[in-house]
Amino acid sequence: MPASDPSPPAARPDGLVQLAALVLVVLGLQAARAWLLPVCFALLLAVLGDGLLRGLQRTGVPRPVAALVALGAIGGGVWLVMRALVRALADFGARLPQHEGHLRHYVDDVVQWAGSIGLHVDTADLLRSIEPRTWLGFVQQSVGGLFGLSSALVLAGIAFAFAIWEGDTLRERFARAYGPAWDRQRAAAMIGDLQRYLGVKTLTSLLTGVTVYGLNRLFGVESALLWGVLAFVLNYVPIVGSIVAAVPPLLLVLASPAYGIGTVLGLAIGYLVVNNVISNLLEPVLMGRQFGLPALSVLLALVFWGWVWGPGGMFLAVPLTIVVGTVVGARHDLPWLRALVGR
Repeated sequence: MPASDPSPPAARPDGLVQLAALVLVVLGLQAARAWLLPVCFALLLAVLGDGLLRGLQRTGVPRPVAALVALGAIGGGVWLVMRALVRALADFGARLPQHEGHLRHYVDDVVQWAGSIGLHVDTADLLRSIEPRTWLGFVQQSVGGLFGLSSALVLAGIAFAFAIWEGDTLRERFARAYGPAWDRQRAAAMIGDLQRYLGVKTLTSLLTGVTVYGLNRLFGVESALLWGVLAFVLNYVPIVGSIVAAVPPLLLVLASPAYGIGTVLGLAIGYLVVNNVISNLLEPVLMGRQFGLPALSVLLALVFWGWVWGPGGMFLAVPLTIVVGTVVGARHDLPWLRALVGR
């Protein structure tokens, strides 16, 4: 008679235990936001820079030189764009009061028209919802809060530099630490997916920014360069980024007596065409269908990371979801999470 195995079968955690663990993880992420957010952003930039570094190495450039070039190109580019955008937003905010009176006149006309058809609208509430200063404050918080010149930026710079300089060494250390559990192929695929996403998103964001700049110049909208840079930055935020980028110039055109309703409609249609062509046609072609996350997953990721880490989390929602999807893809005890973030 064969001896029975004394060891009991491994028990899978039930739903309540998984929920409790998830709550603890979310609370930990929120508590560590001040340093986790800049580090995650720096690591993603390092992933993008790693592709540039390896491309330079393939052309015969020594690794130390290639690493310095990648550091300078990625870090310097981000700093210049963000610094210019923050300053431009501050300068434009100083000129907003001259447009608010005309915007209030338009709002009064809309309220009167709504009252004539039986709709009662509070003028004060409507003004608060569309006031240019409110939208400008949101954009400044989104950009300045993530890239402000503070200890967080220093921390991000240090993490970025180490990740670029010692990328191969870090891979080997992870492989030794995890032993047989480390899946090199899965890790390499995740890095490749992140590089492809960030590369394509940077290219389409640049195209969006240049097109929006030309569109505003075509209609004679002031601060066209600001709106182009704003469209470039906010295009990294899925779903809502392009919408938020279109609101300030449309409000400016609406609030200025120098422009007519035809300019407002033309500019709105132009933004709609540009964002739809680039987001719904160009990006899927460049990324490939097998790469795309379900639309529901992107929306939930945007809400979740925006709630956990604020505007900075919205910028990183899709890359973080790719990382989470790769990690849970190797597990069989989280089927509900695999269904949400799996590709």
